[in-house]
Amino acid sequence: MSLKVFIIVTALTVSVLSSLLSAVSVYRILLQQSEDFAIEASQQLAHQTFQSMYQIMRRGWTRAELLDFTSALEKESGALSISVHRGRKVTDLFGPLPEKKHPEVEWALSEGKDVTLRKGSSIVYVKVLKARRECLACHANATEGDVLGAVRVEQNLSSELGKARKVAALFSFGVALLPLSGAIFVILFLSSKLNRAVLQLERNIGEVNKISDLSKVDFSTVKTGFQELDKISRQVEILVEKLKKTAVDKEVLEFEMMLLEKFIITSEVLTDWQEFIVESLKEVSRIIKFAYFFTVFMSEENSFEAFVFWNCHDTETVRTRVEEDIRYGLEKVGLLSTDSHLVYHHRSINGRLGIVELDQVEVLAKKLVLERPIVGGAVGIGVYMMESKDLSKRIAVESLLSTLLNVIGSVKAIHRFTKEIEYYATRDPLTELYNQRVFWELLSYEVDRARRHQYKFALLVVDVDNFKVINDSYGHTFGDMFLRHVAALLLSSLRREDIVARYGGDEFVAILPYTDETGAYTAALRILDAFEREGMTAPDGRTVRATASIGVAVFPDHGEDPRHLFSVADEMMYKVKRSGKHGVRIPSVEDLDEIAHELARKNVMVMSAVEEGRVIPYFQPIADCSTLKVVAYEVLARIEEKDGSVIPAGKFIDIAESLSLVFKLDLMVFEKACRVLFDKFKNDDIKLFFNISPKALVLSNYLSDMKRILREIGLDPARIVFEITERETVRNLELLKKFVAELKMEGFQFAIDDFGSGFSSFAYVKHFPIDYIKVEGEFVRELKRSRVDYALVNSAVTLARILNIKTIAEFVESSETLDVLRAIGVDMAQGFYIGKPLRPEDII
Repeated sequence: MSLKVFIIVTALTVSVLSSLLSAVSVYRILLQQSEDFAIEASQQLAHQTFQSMYQIMRRGWTRAELLDFTSALEKESGALSISVHRGRKVTDLFGPLPEKKHPEVEWALSEGKDVTLRKGSSIVYVKVLKARRECLACHANATEGDVLGAVRVEQNLSSELGKARKVAALFSFGVALLPLSGAIFVILFLSSKLNRAVLQLERNIGEVNKISDLSKVDFSTVKTGFQELDKISRQVEILVEKLKKTAVDKEVLEFEMMLLEKFIITSEVLTDWQEFIVESLKEVSRIIKFAYFFTVFMSEENSFEAFVFWNCHDTETVRTRVEEDIRYGLEKVGLLSTDSHLVYHHRSINGRLGIVELDQVEVLAKKLVLERPIVGGAVGIGVYMMESKDLSKRIAVESLLSTLLNVIGSVKAIHRFTKEIEYYATRDPLTELYNQRVFWELLSYEVDRARRHQYKFALLVVDVDNFKVINDSYGHTFGDMFLRHVAALLLSSLRREDIVARYGGDEFVAILPYTDETGAYTAALRILDAFEREGMTAPDGRTVRATASIGVAVFPDHGEDPRHLFSVADEMMYKVKRSGKHGVRIPSVEDLDEIAHELARKNVMVMSAVEEGRVIPYFQPIADCSTLKVVAYEVLARIEEKDGSVIPAGKFIDIAESLSLVFKLDLMVFEKACRVLFDKFKNDDIKLFFNISPKALVLSNYLSDMKRILREIGLDPARIVFEITERETVRNLELLKKFVAELKMEGFQFAIDDFGSGFSSFAYVKHFPIDYIKVEGEFVRELKRSRVDYALVNSAVTLARILNIKTIAEFVESSETLDVLRAIGVDMAQGFYIGKPLRPEDII
């Protein structure tokens, strides 16, 4: 609405209201005056009528004269009517008169009081006639003061009211003209003042076509002549100044967002961090022209690495000048000293944008150098922009340097941590031999290869005798050193092509390709001889030696699958221990028959337990590291024997897999556990973690059965977490990705079990939407004593935090370990210190 229209509408509103109020007021005044006049006139008429009647009655009148008198009164025409009414005593004495009944008359006669009232547009006045002394001569039945009758006068005020309305209307019209006249005057006055200011404002705004034009707008010439409006004009001027700054800020923010989008951390970081930076910078070069980009890292104390990524012709002279500028920046903050070592790495990103001006390097190269390294060892970052005149881009780049330094530092940290974890995913952190998981993979590979090429190989299981005594006598530190000594003895006693691994604790295994019983026996004797010859000096100066018990199995003579072959060698090792230790045993026919009989017994035990439903879930609590509040349970399968004993999953899961019963067993445990969760924690947010083979995830019937069970129970899939294990290898990774994505869409969550113990853990992180990683317990168990284990767990937590994945530490068995985990930043903990596996009825 324009100001003119607003003034007119306001004036009209005021005029209408004023005229209405004045009309009503005038009308009421005139009406009251008319009523007062009518009442006064009625009283006079009533009094005169009574006096006339009284004069006639004094000389005596007949009934006929009375009727003539009253008839004459009633025939009065116009706005006035008069009537006479007899009271009860007069009627009793002289009889009634023909008269109309009026309520007000009846009331006045009965009460003996005069009445004045408004009836429609008429005023009615009733005067009561009371007996005087001289009246008693004729009215013998009355006493002085008795009511003898009444005179009723009714006066119609219609004509007076009409006149009052006309007068009121004329008055209100005159009143209404006043605000309208004032409005017209105000409009004319304001128009002359505002038009000039508005036209000036329109011209100023019309000149603004882009952000830079804002600086040309001058509001100081816009004057209205009114203080209030001039204040508004001043505020508009201030607003424009702020808009100038905001416009630049907006451009800067948009540009910053465009830059940061190019540095979003993806799984490709795990492969090659430098290639990730190169590809990101290629994208950046599309939105900003830059000659080179560099970042500096502290690799070790007093050692630095500078990585320069070129988007232009990088001649030797230019390189030298840029290197000098980087060195100067590090020296300026005190990071680089005379004995520091700085290495430069140069990479091209295929850009050819002009040539760097040597004398402008220090001026145009925007850089940020920190006094101490941040994540990933990053200490410096810089860029040489070739768009020096674009203010918003320069501001954006300068403000983002610290953020980009953190991002690139995180990228390098992830890459370094991943490489470290990749190495120890296949290696035992203490001895740097292959770990148990890799051993099983290599053993499976060797079985397949030996079967395909039809050759024999041997498997040795080596257990260090009485290691607990050495550990208890000299402490864990010496014990760890002694295990490394054992690892070195095994490597020196065997061939280069033989595979040696630490199976766990003081137990080692070795795969000897192209080896029969004789060769395996000879190799085992070499190991025993090395144990006897080579010792270690203990802290007390004594030389400590150990003996070993070695079990041997040969493929295919003693077994044709990895598990069976290991069981044979393991059993032979225990037989050596039971017969006096420090020896070698190769299975005899009787040994193989005994092992086969025991395996058959276990097969029957597992089959009957599954058929009879004696596979039950146990629940091990998972607690928040900070509060120790239980937030989840891992479901563990147990077989309940008829005698009440309980068999853990490690004793039967391999057998169930070999009998193809593992999926049926898993479904049985899944349904029982979900019913327990629903019954005990229906309204809580407790989650259940289930170990599941990747192979099971691609079985449509298996997954449909799980979803059916949840629907029947009424349980939210978001409360179910599948721990992806590496019990079996899935060759078709794309198929697995499809099924994981489908389950993720339905609300299920996923965790990687034993993270860091196998390289496929990283493939899962890279390819699947993982919610949790469970850090391998072997890394956690010795966390407080082992620098390597600490570094591995810390690396895993850093990687998970950057990728927004929750971490769970397994094998937490002491408060000291929990304190270290809290300091590292692990989210949740699981282990005997948190709680042992519980039967369903024992869960509180």
